[in-house]
Amino acid sequence: MGYQGKIQLVDRPNNPQWHINIPNALAKAINLQKGEEIEWEIESRTVLVLVRTTPPAGRKLKTVTTTSTRTPE
Repeated sequence: MGYQGKIQLVDRPNNPQWHINIPNALAKAINLQKGEEIEWEIESRTVLVLVRTTPPAGRKLKTVTTTSTRTPE
């Protein structure tokens, strides 16, 4: 499933800026944080790739400790 959006242009005389909004559902799905630094990579004329320069910290995995009641043979 894709998320649609529009590109906005803030046309200032000396500094035009282009803005792309990221839908909230998508931002939450990838745990995007305010102020995060990103880079855009051009894959083709129709595909831009958003890359995090600093990946978010990984989730802690649950550690499972097992005890064996079996005696060595």
